[in-house]
Amino acid sequence: WHQHKYHNHLHWLSLTLAFFVISYAVIGAWWISVDEIGMTSVELAILAHAQTNVCRVKDYGAKGDGVTKDTQAIQAAIDDCSSKGGGNVLFENGKTYVSGTIFIKSNVRLKLNGASIKSADKFSDFKKPRHKIWKAFIICEYARDAGIEGPGNIYRNFVYMTEEEKKNYYVKGYSHEHGLEYTGVLFWHSSNVWAKNIRIESKETMGFHLVTTESDHVEFVNVTIRAGLDAWGTDGIDIQNSQYVKVDNVDVVSNDDSIPIATPKESPCKHITVTNSVVSSPRRRSPGNGAAGLKFGGGAAADFENVVFDNITIHNSPKGLVWGLIGTDCQAHSGCQLKNVTYSNIVIKEDVERPFYGIFEWRNHGWNLEVDADNIVFNNITVKRNQSTSDMLSRIENMRNVVFENITYVYSGGKSPRKPLIRFRNIDGLCINNFKIIKDGKEIADPYSYLDWSASSHVTTGKPCGSPPPSSCSDSDSGKNYTQKGTCSDSASHTDL
Repeated sequence: WHQHKYHNHLHWLSLTLAFFVISYAVIGAWWISVDEIGMTSVELAILAHAQTNVCRVKDYGAKGDGVTKDTQAIQAAIDDCSSKGGGNVLFENGKTYVSGTIFIKSNVRLKLNGASIKSADKFSDFKKPRHKIWKAFIICEYARDAGIEGPGNIYRNFVYMTEEEKKNYYVKGYSHEHGLEYTGVLFWHSSNVWAKNIRIESKETMGFHLVTTESDHVEFVNVTIRAGLDAWGTDGIDIQNSQYVKVDNVDVVSNDDSIPIATPKESPCKHITVTNSVVSSPRRRSPGNGAAGLKFGGGAAADFENVVFDNITIHNSPKGLVWGLIGTDCQAHSGCQLKNVTYSNIVIKEDVERPFYGIFEWRNHGWNLEVDADNIVFNNITVKRNQSTSDMLSRIENMRNVVFENITYVYSGGKSPRKPLIRFRNIDGLCINNFKIIKDGKEIADPYSYLDWSASSHVTTGKPCGSPPPSSCSDSDSGKNYTQKGTCSDSASHTDL
């Protein structure tokens, strides 16, 4: 009896030890997987489901042979995964899945695992999100805690339209020879969503590539975009009426604006960071006129606030930093605000014709809009110029409290700077410090003579800015300008055009 009791104790002790060993291993693996995946707080909400619930698209009939339309199978996998509380929808490495519009749902992540998803080529294969004009390929609408992850590719095919389809579908007035205009990946009225480690590519297809509209807590990380240069209206990453958006380590070549930020509807764009990226927008309508690398505009019915661009290279674009041509809606809504915007550690390369383009005007009409632009900082920006550069006049206009500090123009190959390089017009409170022009390895003696701020007020130069300069002098100094010593004086500075 005692021997039997002793063996029972050993049995239960063994089971207990086994339970703790297995639990430790599972928990350890869980933490390792979190660390290796690089998950953020945005994604932790679906961790439990993502680790346990897996829906493989092949189990729902997807072929992945590059020919068969797998729309229904992919959507079935997403729907089933969602119905179980969420999890991972897995694609097979190396396969190409042809599909029409698919809808990502809450708590679901598409994991491409090296696969490609290629759009179908018929108009009937595509759908619109709710209350939206444009059709899209991959749609995440009214969802939360969801996203798409690579490595993997998304190909936007040319989509043919019959004559009847052309009559009944609005295509922005562009030629129908470009086929259906549709968005590649769209996040619409969603929260805690992301696209990571993916490549989106198109050739002759109109429409934006990656868009967030009226969403919050959005992450676009390690994304490559290659637009077809034969199609118009192919923005790279569009941020519209969204808040708390992180764009990091993206490489964009688009045939329209690379990263435009817009408010076409009456909700703001706030708390946006764009970092560690390379952008290019080759489309030109004429020298210095066309697409932009980084842009505010394309609709402005609400405010822009707290936006940071840092560590970005802009190349092969008519315009570099743009916060103008703001759209057609701002005036109609009693003006809008653009405030607390920082550009830092930016390199603008030789093939960018107009590095700074900051005007506010009514699109296609030219008169000024009522935009309250305040606290705009440019810091540590390098602009490169050579003999092949079409060195256009840069314009920074109609703002308050502007810092322009640690800016260097580098000219090579015998290229000489134009005069003026930059015109500051109607700026109330302008600080310019440590502005340099280097020509063939040598600093030009009087770089400030290449700047025109004669039409601005309360200007200080040659002193560390620290924070934006005061927007007005004392009453006794009304109407005077700040000079290098930081005091009010009667002299307006430098060149009139």
